[in-house]
Amino acid sequence: MNIIDAELHKNVLRFKNGYEVKLADDFDEIRTKFYERKIHECERLLKGIDHTLEDEALPILNEVIELNNSENKDVQEMLNKLTKVKEIALNIHKEKTENMLKAIDQAINIVSDTNYNKENVTKALEIVMKFLEFREQIKASDIARLHSAQIYNKANDKKEVLSYAKRKHEFFWNKMINKYKAKHNPIKVMNEYVAGAEDYIKDLLNKFKESLINTHQVKVGIRPENIHLDSEYNKPNKALPLKVNVDVIERMGSEILLHCDWNDLDLVAKIESSSNVNAHETIYLTFNIERLHIFDVLSGETISNKI
Repeated sequence: MNIIDAELHKNVLRFKNGYEVKLADDFDEIRTKFYERKIHECERLLKGIDHTLEDEALPILNEVIELNNSENKDVQEMLNKLTKVKEIALNIHKEKTENMLKAIDQAINIVSDTNYNKENVTKALEIVMKFLEFREQIKASDIARLHSAQIYNKANDKKEVLSYAKRKHEFFWNKMINKYKAKHNPIKVMNEYVAGAEDYIKDLLNKFKESLINTHQVKVGIRPENIHLDSEYNKPNKALPLKVNVDVIERMGSEILLHCDWNDLDLVAKIESSSNVNAHETIYLTFNIERLHIFDVLSGETISNKI
């Protein structure tokens, strides 16, 4: 399939070489529904994130850390505050806090030890801290629906939206891909992964909102067999002629692959071998507009009427 960069404004495609294609009148409605659905998916994931531990328990734990670092330690005050942290954690679903509660209990036991050891307390509090910084996990499968093109994109155009998003969140993706290899510190890895996921979804949400109301980048796909010689194609929904220069002719039995230069864009067409076309000559091609595939660059999905 030929994949070409373009801009989409409502139902009008504009290619980098200036060529324009007007899609069906109802395509803007299809496009609008697509981005409204993507925005809803992002908002649903963000709404499910619980910041209770981060907002309520984390400040209390920081107070415990300050007490541990002070010269005149109030051990009972430290225990009271750790107990408060535990009470907050108990209000969270058990499956999410079981290991966290064990870490808090361990910290309470170390603080309660008659042989108070600042270094041991510090280590115990650091473990609790990692749990409190851990945010509600967003499933990788949920995120995948929002960005399926992003991990695998190898575009070199640094101005491209897809490439920009991947670079901006490269640290997040590396952690996601390698998280199962980092068994030595699963708490830290998972924490960084989830925090990165939340930031990433917020970034996607903003870009989906921009795409909903403004002209935005898309990828246009058209299969070689759906490109025809303009002089031989007279079916409905025919696009305006494309003036191309034939660089290479690849003969394949009853068919010919034409490798063409279309105003500095590479284009491959498949035509019948009986057609009289020579290399290095200028010809006119066309296609059926309804055969175009319009891809959203952020999600990698096809913008279609299958909504």
